Amino acid sequence: MRRPPSPNLARSTLVRLILVTLLIVLSYDFLHPLLPFPSFSSLFSSSSSRSTAATAAAKQDLFTRVLKEAKKALDISGVAFHIHSGTALGAIRSGQFIDYDEDIDIGIFQSDYQRKMVAFLSKQGFTLREQYGRPEFGLELSFIHRATGVKMDAFLVYNETIKGRPMYWVSSFNGRCSNRKYKMCRWSYRPYIPHQVTLNGIVVNTAPESALEDSYGPTWSIPKKFGYFEGIEQGLYFNLIEEEGEYHSM
Repeated sequence: MRRPPSPNLARSTLVRLILVTLLIVLSYDFLHPLLPFPSFSSLFSSSSSRSTAATAAAKQDLFTRVLKEAKKALDISGVAFHIHSGTALGAIRSGQFIDYDEDIDIGIFQSDYQRKMVAFLSKQGFTLREQYGRPEFGLELSFIHRATGVKMDAFLVYNETIKGRPMYWVSSFNGRCSNRKYKMCRWSYRPYIPHQVTLNGIVVNTAPESALEDSYGPTWSIPKKFGYFEGIEQGLYFNLIEEEGEYHSM
């Protein structure tokens, strides 16, 4: 009768196999510049890089499609608009949408607003998800693009003299803004004229650099990653209007 191999022999064989495998992998990575195919480590890192690049490209495609369809609807409705906030920031800074941005932002001067735009956007695949404020004061319309799930916020831009200064302003809601005097945050801008920019091949009007500086500060052109609520909590926006009768800060 044959005796089974001893446990010590089995462990010794396993250790030798592991050592030989490690030696092969290390030798392969060391010699790979001389070989016509990539190293093991580069295969993994390249796969991760390709995945990240593919995700970023897919987002650019989705947001570009949604902006095209919004532009088509608004052009047909006769409502003039311009890209605003983070969307304008990406367009002016790099000609693209910001990779980590969660939505598309557009501004519409109060004098250009027409309620019929909602119906035109609906025909083009958008659903009005939330309405904040009112056309006379602080209107924000939050849409969702049904086919892609991409969110788009439309802000009315108001022209008003506040504390003796002519300025434009838009509103935003939720989070700490709900505790403000008007249950909203109001953000001020020096009066501006939108100008054309090319965003992923789409020629569209945008809020200018002065509006970006008002909102994000003098270093607006340097990328900084933060979202809407984080920006409010940490005081990263520069243009919050302190309302009369408010004695607390954000």
